[in-house]
Amino acid sequence: MSNEVPFSVGDAVELDGAAWRIVDLAPAVALAEMAADVLADAEFDVVVFAIDPDSGRLAPPTDREGVGAAVVLVPDADTERALAHLEAEITDYTGDDLDELMALMESDGADEGEAGVRDDG
Repeated sequence: MSNEVPFSVGDAVELDGAAWRIVDLAPAVALAEMAADVLADAEFDVVVFAIDPDSGRLAPPTDREGVGAAVVLVPDADTERALAHLEAEITDYTGDDLDELMALMESDGADEGEAGVRDDG
């Protein structure tokens, strides 16, 4: 199995005959769901899919524990607005910051729904 993710932000995905686009790629379903919640709160239609580690295909998230990449999708027509909204609202964790956040989440120390959401208020 490769650690490479076969998807990128902006990729088109067809769901039930409709065009959707990936607006977020996360290293874990929980992080993708946080981004999806930010979009849903702003009244975007949104769906989260896990990336199956064996096949590299999109699959509905399951209840299984562990870290696995996931994507957030919005209807094609909403792509630019959704990307702008995520950029304005979410901190993009990378490197050591991402490792620390993932460790915190695994130890249940993160307040789900709050990590990574900006509060400039």
